[in-house]
Amino acid sequence: PTTNAIMGLTFAKYVIQPFFPECELPDFSVRCIAAVVICFFTFLNCYDVKLTTKIQNTFMFGKIFALSIIIIMGIFYMIFIDKMEKFAQPFEGSNTEPGKIAVAFYAGIFSYSGWNYLNFMTEELRNPYVNLPRAIYISLPL
Repeated sequence: PTTNAIMGLTFAKYVIQPFFPECELPDFSVRCIAAVVICFFTFLNCYDVKLTTKIQNTFMFGKIFALSIIIIMGIFYMIFIDKMEKFAQPFEGSNTEPGKIAVAFYAGIFSYSGWNYLNFMTEELRNPYVNLPRAIYISLPL
């Protein structure tokens, strides 16, 4: 539930930001939009699980497409423009404080914790004894 709240609040902030470019975002509006979005997706999931799955797949492919574009452009920039000069001393200027490293690991774990939700989807899987471990083994290296 907390993850859904964080994603809802983040989405709401990005939606409202263009309307308030120079000032602080109204907290009440952000929370209301986040609540509406969370309620909408909860209703949608209760109404039709297959439609929700299609929407999730669409978002997933959109994210993969965006990441692919970023990776391709980064490789292009690295090879043709930057000439890999930054790799001479890659960790120069890095912050090595233990607290900062811990926060970085936590952010990474939070970003890639989608495999954790596989346990909640067991009832919707066909042949869960075979497919759930398979999904976990495939998703962990990703």
